[in-house]
Amino acid sequence: MFEIQTSGQYHYKNALIERDIDLLTQLAALNLVHVAFSVTTLQAELQRLLEPRTSSPERKIRAIKTLSDAGVPVIVLAAPMIPSLNDHELFDIAKAVSEAGARSLQHMVIRMNGAIPQLFEDWLDRHYPQRKQKVLQGIKELHGGRVQDSRFGKRMKGEGSRAAIIARQAEVARKKYQLHQPLPVLNTELHAFHKTAQLDLFMC
Repeated sequence: MFEIQTSGQYHYKNALIERDIDLLTQLAALNLVHVAFSVTTLQAELQRLLEPRTSSPERKIRAIKTLSDAGVPVIVLAAPMIPSLNDHELFDIAKAVSEAGARSLQHMVIRMNGAIPQLFEDWLDRHYPQRKQKVLQGIKELHGGRVQDSRFGKRMKGEGSRAAIIARQAEVARKKYQLHQPLPVLNTELHAFHKTAQLDLFMC
């Protein structure tokens, strides 16, 4: 459950990253890697329902501490923030990951496109029917009255008063728990550039 980004940042949803601690420690010593953890909630039951094949909140926090203690820079993504489900947890998440050694915290609000809205509504019917309308209304408030939102620059952060409140909470949480520390600049000196005949086609 991870994505490897070209920036040298590993984005994880699973504590299995601990298996690579020896390699990551060596890479971090050369400023070649950052690790980004997604922490959606600290509620074990909600985590199980939202992300059933990922690590529990407790295991994620423990993994963040293990990596941080080993000198691996960790950033946390509190995402997705879902109205009336987990958006009230921002401060608790910030406190927990700060105590575990994370250096930075970012957040994203829920965004849905394609068939996802219907799947999410079905999920709400099964697990949180009493909250369904409140959750959906909150999502619409984040996205200009729509459930779906693919607008670049808006879909991740949302807009309107509700999005502004969440953003302000994240900002205050970062300051309170010192989660605005800059990450080490990644070292690109070791990247080799291999000139090929194919590249010559673009350099004429």
